[in-house]
Amino acid sequence: GNDRRYLFIGIDDTMSIGIRGPSNLFGHPTDKRIDVVESELQYWDNSTALITKVVFGHFPMSFTASSKTGTRYENVSAYICGHLHAKLSKKLWRLHMVETASDSRDRKRVHNFWEWELGDWKESKLIRILALDGEAVSFLDLELEQEFPTTILITYPTDSRSMNTITTDRHSIRNDISALVFSHHIILNVTAKVFDSSSNFKIVEEIPLQLVTSSSSTVYKPLFHAKWNAESYKSTSPTRYWVQVFALDSQGKQILSEPRPFSVDGKLICTALMWAYGAAPVALSPALCWVPPLLLVAAVYSTATTAELTLCNIT
Repeated sequence: GNDRRYLFIGIDDTMSIGIRGPSNLFGHPTDKRIDVVESELQYWDNSTALITKVVFGHFPMSFTASSKTGTRYENVSAYICGHLHAKLSKKLWRLHMVETASDSRDRKRVHNFWEWELGDWKESKLIRILALDGEAVSFLDLELEQEFPTTILITYPTDSRSMNTITTDRHSIRNDISALVFSHHIILNVTAKVFDSSSNFKIVEEIPLQLVTSSSSTVYKPLFHAKWNAESYKSTSPTRYWVQVFALDSQGKQILSEPRPFSVDGKLICTALMWAYGAAPVALSPALCWVPPLLLVAAVYSTATTAELTLCNIT
């Protein structure tokens, strides 16, 4: 929206000096660097405008040592990283929950943000499309083996498994549905279908989406949008209702988005990968940086194969 600002900050936690490996397996932030980043992030907290803060860097948080004082980057809306080259998984995503003091009485407030690791381009040919739709953040990872295919990214509602409604206020229900459709061909028709998983994925509604146009801009924006009655899909389960978008191009080809579960109430199914992730700072001894990387990766892989599902109410 016009009253929301978006802040992007890139960080580089590589060692300032040292050999190429194996010490470069970990990121090494300094207190000075963290202070600079946190100062920039907190500056916008004093603004009256709504703010979404996206930080991107090379190292996942599980592969980043704490600074000397034990601090890490936490005052963010989302953290995007790489480093692991899709060797362990193409879906290494983690919801972090951090407790912070909210007032002078030292009452605690839970701040949450997503960490979304992205695979590499060199070997896996992976790219990511990231969309910011108001307070909602969505993304889609693609493997580009040949030319760019017709691609659909639903920007709202967000996926209740791995995406977060980025807001500091209590969740508000939005009565709209939006999708980006990227194509080399003219798109003739876009329709969203809502399925009820409790009724064997029966179609409960079909919603025609219209291309969003602006008389003040000549730039083509592949955004399709419609209004809907979101109240109809309130549920105690974050995976009861699913949405999928269908597009028909001028060549007569129908393209489908990935089906995704959604929750208009803001509920999330959190897939907590059991590997070194966590909201609390983890201090890594410099000696660990010299442990053979294969042993460390093997340890990570052995625990990353196990996942647990928990229901999260983010408010």
